Amino acid sequence: MHWRFDPLFTIEVYHSKYKTPDPDTGELPRKAPDFALEPSVSTAGHLLRMGWVFRSQAGGGTVYGEKVFAADGTAALRSLPTPDEGFTFLLRLKNPALLNETKPYVLESKPVLKPNPNLPAFSGRFRLLYFDNRDPVPRPGGELWLTPTPVGVAQFGSAAPAPFTLSCSKTDASEVAFTPLAPAGAVQSFPVDTKTKTVRIDLPENGYQLLHKPGNQAEVLFLTTDLPTGDVLGVVRIFKPSGTAGWEPHRRYQIIFEEA
Repeated sequence: MHWRFDPLFTIEVYHSKYKTPDPDTGELPRKAPDFALEPSVSTAGHLLRMGWVFRSQAGGGTVYGEKVFAADGTAALRSLPTPDEGFTFLLRLKNPALLNETKPYVLESKPVLKPNPNLPAFSGRFRLLYFDNRDPVPRPGGELWLTPTPVGVAQFGSAAPAPFTLSCSKTDASEVAFTPLAPAGAVQSFPVDTKTKTVRIDLPENGYQLLHKPGNQAEVLFLTTDLPTGDVLGVVRIFKPSGTAGWEPHRRYQIIFEEA
């Protein structure tokens, strides 16, 4: 019996600002060096317990799984997450000034900077971008975009600790509903305190579609016990790909930012 580590999935970040080949690899388009990816604290521990490894690289990273080979040559991953269990990766931006050249944060960057005045309101502690692989978009080269088009307003959400107290901005709010952004999971509804317009939320780490009722005002809220800080621009959630193939073959997920 022997073993080896095989790549299971890669997350890559691109920005149309970079129009020249990578000086080291010649890759074009080249991955955006301003972005870095890392597992959250809880995901890093989970990967370690399963014998999976995350390897960081410029503009992304790859997760490798430990595969065990039997005497007859058959091979299988030593450990697997549950079908609806997700991994969380933090998307960090090392150069915040890049947002002044990036849609949808700004509408135009030249000749005059025009900030986007229509960024959505949010209920969490701070705004962030949210991505997951539940419905990736196949590309001609076999890559999988995590969004149908380059990153836009639809990817905006916010983050909050789990548990936390949600304050409702709508004066007529009577109920909030949380739908897990995951392969499985039921909607959970919570009544709003009519006097304080608040509600205590205690749900597992995950992204959720939050609906404020009445009116069904929708937003994305990412709940976590490891609340991101500092230069975190977004989170990427990776679940077991749909279908029968499981975690193999190796998949390349991509996030595409567009220059303003």
